[in-house]
Amino acid sequence: MKTNIEKFEETKKLMIENIKVNYFGYFLYTVIGTLFAYYTSDGSFSYLHYFKSYLTLSFMTWLTWFGHYMLHHHNTYNPIAKLHQYTHHSPFADTFLGKLIEYSFVEFFFFGGGILLILITMIYNNTKVWLFNPHIVLFWAAAVPIIHEIHYHQLEGSKYHEIHHKFPETTYAPEYWDIIFQTKIPELPIEDETKMLPILIIMTMIMIPLIGTKYDVVKYFTK
Repeated sequence: MKTNIEKFEETKKLMIENIKVNYFGYFLYTVIGTLFAYYTSDGSFSYLHYFKSYLTLSFMTWLTWFGHYMLHHHNTYNPIAKLHQYTHHSPFADTFLGKLIEYSFVEFFFFGGGILLILITMIYNNTKVWLFNPHIVLFWAAAVPIIHEIHYHQLEGSKYHEIHHKFPETTYAPEYWDIIFQTKIPELPIEDETKMLPILIIMTMIMIPLIGTKYDVVKYFTK
């Protein structure tokens, strides 16, 4: 049994290694947050607006880890966890319908953050205050299932998700949250998450020009 000091030292070491491997990814997250902040501003510069955008992106990455964690650790009476087990951890996961349900419902809404987008939109429509940047919430909710399918399944860009299937009590991703909350297997190499960055760049290039247009999903559902 490791002491708390030993656990802290191990976590610190893994985080330093993670930053060394994924420093460009952290930089890109900052750029994405800045771009969404700029194009969703009212034309004037506001530190609070930019801070909210960075906070939103950070919170969304945590929400993905937390939502995935909850589906595996608190699943006895959780119907979404039962559905996730069937649509992603059974032979049904390899069918078109299984993928459709998993990606469009379980991942987009629950550990992608789509349900948060519904909640903050409802609050905005009544208060005219955005708790988080809604376009970033939408961006991340869409990114989670797309990265899952393209990066981990089609391109097989990493073994990280494969490890999760073998050891479902670990590796929920993003890895830095696994390190912080000690759900990463310490003996495994650091995940090179920069390989999935082209997907995020392409999604950013697609979504940014739509902000404020008739194709803006957030604008469509706000009063």
